[in-house]
Amino acid sequence: MAVLLVAAFLRSRGYSQRPPLNADEYDWAWTGLSLLQRGVPTGWTGFWDAYGHWRVFEWESKQYVLVTPYLDHPPLFSLLVGGVAWIAGNRVMTDVSLTVIRLVPIALSLLVLVLAYRLAQATVGTWPARIAILLLAFSPAAITLSRLTESEALLTVWFITALLAVNRLREWPAHRNALAVLLISCAAAPLTKVPGIAVGFAATVVLVSWNRPRLAVMAASAALMGVILFAVYGALLDLGIFIRVVSAHADRHSGFSAGYEMLRGGLADWYWGLGIVGLGVLATRGGAAARLVAWPVLAYVVVITLTADADLAGRYDWYRIPIYPLVYVGAGFLIAELARSMRRFAPTLKIIENGHAG
Repeated sequence: MAVLLVAAFLRSRGYSQRPPLNADEYDWAWTGLSLLQRGVPTGWTGFWDAYGHWRVFEWESKQYVLVTPYLDHPPLFSLLVGGVAWIAGNRVMTDVSLTVIRLVPIALSLLVLVLAYRLAQATVGTWPARIAILLLAFSPAAITLSRLTESEALLTVWFITALLAVNRLREWPAHRNALAVLLISCAAAPLTKVPGIAVGFAATVVLVSWNRPRLAVMAASAALMGVILFAVYGALLDLGIFIRVVSAHADRHSGFSAGYEMLRGGLADWYWGLGIVGLGVLATRGGAAARLVAWPVLAYVVVITLTADADLAGRYDWYRIPIYPLVYVGAGFLIAELARSMRRFAPTLKIIENGHAG
């Protein structure tokens, strides 16, 4: 609780000024407000040719190409951000402010702290979990990313929640609440952002490795259902535009280095590099920690490699948000292991030192 309170304080200091505005942040709010109030989303896009119609909206010395219906992304995160903006009294596009909408990712990041701590406790132990959450709570890079109003903030919640449910189902395969949480998380993730299929993919692989084929099929089916629901949503609004926008997204994908670029882009944060090493150690040891911490990171990297543009994945930090908690769990584990090794060798070093002194 103490860590959570300090983390909330750090994330709230100057949160509306730092980091600088990313235009996507307004987009989630605009899309959600228009969908809630008119039933049809309006938002800004870089794929205006796919829509065939657009209008230019100028605000705060910037120009935004607006389209209706907006179908670049699934609607779930937009509804959350737009709903918070509406509750705060925002009704039109120019009402939206970072002061309001950045409260959403900050709140989600605090929830992730709690969920990630529980997952780390269950996989790598209490002390590595405490180290990992301290890093995640106080790291400047993590604090900065926690303020960005990006759909990956909600995607992270689904990811960690699904892994906690998988861990519970490993012990109690008939646990109904855990199964419900798993299926909701797997279905909601691609309705938050399409790469969210990584949640169902990771859960399926882990469950298969634990010889839970029925649960694995259910997790995969839930993820597929999320994708189908997004397709139905797009078809109901405008099938032709939806197909062209999906095609435009596919055309932007080039090569298969997006996953690598995403991982490499985080190396400016040395905790991130430490965590990647820690995940490698966990993966070689096997067991629940490898399956629930290292494997999901690999699953997400695979999905990003297959779906994202390499330049964007390396340039935009928010692509890494869903796996930040898992990578930091790897860092906490590695630091704890190094500390344990130093304690183990301390008596030997003391004997050697005394021998030299004699």
